[in-house]
Amino acid sequence: MGEDTSVPYSYTTSSLLVGSYNLTARVTDSNNRQGTSNTATITVSSTTPPTASLTSPSNNSTFIAPANINLTATATPSSGNTIQRVDFYNGTTKIGEDLTTPTSLIGQTWQQVATT
Repeated sequence: MGEDTSVPYSYTTSSLLVGSYNLTARVTDSNNRQGTSNTATITVSSTTPPTASLTSPSNNSTFIAPANINLTATATPSSGNTIQRVDFYNGTTKIGEDLTTPTSLIGQTWQQVATT
């Protein structure tokens, strides 16, 4: 992968693909003798989380109570994955979910919304 000839010895990898790797360090002294370190097994996984965007209602919308509000969102999976569900929240309170797949438009109606 690479080498370093100055103390402190280090090397930074770049652009590793998703997968498992068995890493070792090999040392060479001034008499050209070599030794090898223990093996460190690492796994590189996709760290990109899925994304969601609330598409309806729009920000600062106004409704008259008691209101039924259709919530829709677009959902984009991380690489190589699929969307299993989209949860809808009012603050930290879950108000619904949509398990419909495959689709990029998820809908849920929040019914009888009272005034707060």
